[in-house]
Amino acid sequence: MRDGAKGPLVVEMVTCPVVARTPQRQEGHEEILVVIRYRARDTDRVVNVDGYLSHGAAATALATCARVATAEHRMEACLQRSKREAGLADDAGRHWTGWHQQHTRS
Repeated sequence: MRDGAKGPLVVEMVTCPVVARTPQRQEGHEEILVVIRYRARDTDRVVNVDGYLSHGAAATALATCARVATAEHRMEACLQRSKREAGLADDAGRHWTGWHQQHTRS
C-alpha cells in the first residue's frame, strides 16, 4: 500500500460485486464494494475501516483497488497544499458562487 508516519501500513481488503437499485427498486448497473480494514502494526487491533463503491470491472485486482482507494488521501493533500500556496487556505466560500463573489470584490 503506502508508508505511514511510522512505517508501512497493515491492511486487510476484500471486494464484492453488488448491484445498484434505481429509485423505482429496479436492478441497475453492477458495482464493486471495496472494504479496507487498517490494523495497528504493534497490537494488531483494527484502527479504521473504509468502504468504497467502484464502477470498475469485477475482475479488477485487489492491488489496483487498493492503489485507487488510497489515492484519495494523496489527492486531498495535494489540493490542500495548492490552496495554501495560492493563499486560498482560509477562504470562507464553500461554493463556486460564494468564492466568485469574494474574489471579484477583492
